[in-house]
Amino acid sequence: MNTIKESTKCLASLAVFREAYDSEKDVYKIISLFLQSLIKDNGLYSFNLQEITGLFNNEFDFSIPSAVIKTSIKRISYIKNIDGLYTVNDPNKLDIQIKIKRKQTLDKNEAVLTSLISYIESKKNKTILEKEKSDISKSFCSYLLENKNDLEYSDYISAYIIENESNKSFQSALKSIKEGVVLYTGLKYNNNISEVGSWNTNLCIYLETEIIFHFLGLNGELYKSVFNDFFSLVKEINKKETKINLRYFHAIKDEIIQFFDKAEYIVSGQDKLNPNKTAMSTIVNGCKSRADVQSKKADTFVFLKNSGIIEEDEIDYYNEKHHKYNIINSTTENIFKEKLGIENPIETLKFLNYISIRRAEKNTNNFDNIGTILLSATKNTIQAAWSEEIKNEGNVPYATTLDFLTNKLWYKLNKGFGDSSFPKSFNVISKAQIILSYHLNFTIGEKFEEFKIQYSENKINDEQARARIIELRKNVKKPEEIKRENVSSILSALTEDSINTHLQEQEIIRQSVAKEKENNIRLTGVLDSKETELENQKKEKILLSNEIIQIKKQSLMDKNEVIRVLQKEKNRIDKTAQRVYLSYKFFFVVAAIFLYVTAVYLINKLGWNKVEPLTWILGTISPLFCSVLFLLLREKRVNPYTYLHALRNSICENQLKKNDFQIMKLEKLVSERDEISKELENATLSN
Repeated sequence: MNTIKESTKCLASLAVFREAYDSEKDVYKIISLFLQSLIKDNGLYSFNLQEITGLFNNEFDFSIPSAVIKTSIKRISYIKNIDGLYTVNDPNKLDIQIKIKRKQTLDKNEAVLTSLISYIESKKNKTILEKEKSDISKSFCSYLLENKNDLEYSDYISAYIIENESNKSFQSALKSIKEGVVLYTGLKYNNNISEVGSWNTNLCIYLETEIIFHFLGLNGELYKSVFNDFFSLVKEINKKETKINLRYFHAIKDEIIQFFDKAEYIVSGQDKLNPNKTAMSTIVNGCKSRADVQSKKADTFVFLKNSGIIEEDEIDYYNEKHHKYNIINSTTENIFKEKLGIENPIETLKFLNYISIRRAEKNTNNFDNIGTILLSATKNTIQAAWSEEIKNEGNVPYATTLDFLTNKLWYKLNKGFGDSSFPKSFNVISKAQIILSYHLNFTIGEKFEEFKIQYSENKINDEQARARIIELRKNVKKPEEIKRENVSSILSALTEDSINTHLQEQEIIRQSVAKEKENNIRLTGVLDSKETELENQKKEKILLSNEIIQIKKQSLMDKNEVIRVLQKEKNRIDKTAQRVYLSYKFFFVVAAIFLYVTAVYLINKLGWNKVEPLTWILGTISPLFCSVLFLLLREKRVNPYTYLHALRNSICENQLKKNDFQIMKLEKLVSERDEISKELENATLSN
């Protein structure tokens, strides 16, 4: 199990770091203890700062800045620094308690992972091979250290954590690791970790739509609680002076308005509710008319404003002066499509691009100085923000999560540990509930989309579609609804085969009951008229047809937004091309004036008798000669208008290539938009 120990060394380091914090409090002192153990274990007698920083981060699987290491070495009295070379005066005085504690913690982690692997084997009903054991170990570490919800084994890890909720030693071990993560988060992107207890710089945090829905409680109480923990820390920082501002982009406001517009369609019976859209379910619940939804929409923006969360002071993100901060181009677009499988990279990168423009030259490795960041709950956005294509090594990413920001603020305010009022994000059980809920509802959403396609292709009828959607809705769970008692069934439902089997079983039962009911009706001789049934089927078909219309409308809005962005960029390029073209025309005008002035000057200077033969040659023979020569070489007539038109087109093409603008893509999108518009018009008329 050496591979497991190797992959969990960061977990052991964090747990020991957390334990040392109880006795030392001084983070530099704690790091100095780690350094002493490292120096002793490697038999070092002299080293420079770069060497010891690299060795430290590699051994403990950390990423601590060299400035922090440098300050920590000063805490070790028997290490001297002479011209950048550190020398150990008395190796026997080096403290090695950290090494002993890490060894003990590694053994505990190995036991936990062995138990986790056995759990997965029982759930999968198969023997786990060594390669897969290593993958499980890495997933477990990433699960506790990062904010990834798409890890291969995250569902099994989440289920295991919830099922071991009453195992005190296990939960205590995870708690130590998570609290160690809080300390580590405070160290990352911070060259001066001694500045704790207050927040001294200005920071503007932009909220994405799902984060706002968390705050409004639309995604469930647990999500709301997680946001409120973060929000409480922000309000504490802003008590004396507003240092942290919470904002949302104008485009986010548009998204929220569109979301409520869709809710109106659902309430009025023109659309169907997607089972996995928890926020939408919360909005439409209790609404009897469109007016009820409109009232909720108005209340939403009033509530945000009263809470100090307001719309941005919008700037022209497409202004030429911001062009150098633009992270969207055909190269990054293609990379994100291939590498991350993001279907619409422009939409994903849009808000990251806004942050890049607003951050401008502040993109440093010190979190306190970034000025701006995006708070997101969208997997694609976070993945893109951390990708090496747009994030330089050591720099703070353009977007982060609630967990990270809460950890950062908690550490910065020196809130400490042992307090019963810990943020929900520190609780591993809460994280497990959120992940299982997210994956379960996402899977149900995929099945819902699949049924819509099957219905539109007439592969299933109205009754089948209705029955399947009802069954899907029964399986939707908010995070707080996931408990130890139902976690096994939820884990089972997360596999596609399980969901399909369940739906097939329910359909067989439904058909059987329907058939029996029909037989009973026939036997009693009171078979109801089919007119009502046909009317209901007609209404149901209209509803599903309206849903398809809404899908097309959404697709049309998405394409219009992308076209708007591209068209704005093209307009900027066209303006540049026009300026270049006008400069050429100006040159020709100046050249003509120059020739005229020269001719007048020569006539006055030399006299008409001497200039007349020259003007005759230049005015008559030369144009005729040049025209004949051009005709023979190019087989084209000399036409100034045609030349200017070709010149204009050439300049435009060169400018488009220079800015890496894909005109074919824009034309294709316009064509697709027009086609969808026609389909939408036909669908509306037929409905």
